Amino acid sequence: MKIKSILLALASASLFGILSAAEPEIKGYCPVCYFAADKAVKGTKEFTHVHEGKTYLLVKKEVQEMFAKNPEKYLPQYGGYCAYGVAAGKKFASDPEHYAVYKGKLYLNGNKKVNDKFKADPEAFIKKADHEWKKLNR
Repeated sequence: MKIKSILLALASASLFGILSAAEPEIKGYCPVCYFAADKAVKGTKEFTHVHEGKTYLLVKKEVQEMFAKNPEKYLPQYGGYCAYGVAAGKKFASDPEHYAVYKGKLYLNGNKKVNDKFKADPEAFIKKADHEWKKLNR
């Protein structure tokens, strides 16, 4: 997919309020469940872990222990921002319900439409997003 198409889609999404810039967060979803259950599952306050000043909610004791051993393994790429947006050089908020686990990494996206586009060609989006993230994260 051409970058021009990506930029046009993101511009349209922004104009219609589909995506908005905001601080990313996982909004109480258990980061381990994306990998272990292949779905977005809300965590509970009973099982938490603090990593780099952020509290993550997990679903049970075993999952809490898994996360505590290696939190970086489970955290979303690009600081939790919409991976599709990062590929276009923008920081858009993500929705934890719209995600992709690809080659052992979690990518969050802003909505179903951009998530489907991301999943259609993850290699291309990740290559571009990795490049853009270096500029965005200065």
